[in-house]
Amino acid sequence: MRGAAPKLRAADPGSSVTAVTGEYGLAIAAGYMLASERA
Repeated sequence: MRGAAPKLRAADPGSSVTAVTGEYGLAIAAGYMLASERA
């Protein structure tokens, strides 16, 4: 338990940040593509 906690805490920030930025990035990219196709 003690050995697993630090690993989870160390992996959480990076993975969560990359996941959030990745999802927002894809959403923004898709939005721009749809806007350019419609226009």
